Formats: sequence, C-alpha cells, structure tokens
Amino acid sequence: MKSGAAGEDFWVQYLDRRPIVVAVAGPNGAGKSTFCEAHLKSSGLLRLISRFPRTLTNLAAAIRTLPCVLVFDNDDLRTPFRHAAVFVDGRQVLLNDPTPTWLQPLL
Repeated sequence: MKSGAAGEDFWVQYLDRRPIVVAVAGPNGAGKSTFCEAHLKSSGLLRLISRFPRTLTNLAAAIRTLPCVLVFDNDDLRTPFRHAAVFVDGRQVLLNDPTPTWLQPLL
C-alpha cells in the first residue's frame, strides 16, 4: 500500500506502544550517528551498534515479531531519513517509492 496525503501519518499511533525498536541502517558517513543524537538520544532507547548484514537479519525478525516497524532510508543524502515503509503485525501496510534496494529482499 502506498502512502497517501490523508493517511501518511497513521503509523504515529504506534510510537507510544512498547516494545519499540528503532533500526538505523546505512553506509558509512550517511548520518546514522547524527540521526541518533538528534532524534533518539533523549528518548532513552538503548542504542545497539551492529553491522549491515546483522541489521537486516534483525530487521526481518522485527518485522515478523513486533506490532509495528517503521523503516527509514538514508541512502540518498539529498533526502535524508526518508520514510520507506511500515509493517504492522508482520504485514507491509505502507511502501513509499522508490523502494530501497536493501529493503527489497525483506518484502
């Protein structure tokens, strides 16, 4: 399902539910640490540092087991922290174009 003007922020309701996992993935220099410092540090979320393959494995597990998973893409620094997808109860409910190539195997 693609995002639309009316329903773009329907996922916001899941931010107050627990557990919550935020996975930030991207190449070196993409701004992952900057994003965490700017947006996540004050939340009290535990920060886990991992490598890309393990992050994708963990993302796949999160999609299968968590009630809501929000996916952001930072591959293109012209559009940083782009909202790429939302999964609810293991189902893809939102997929924005263009789909990141690293996310395609998980769809």
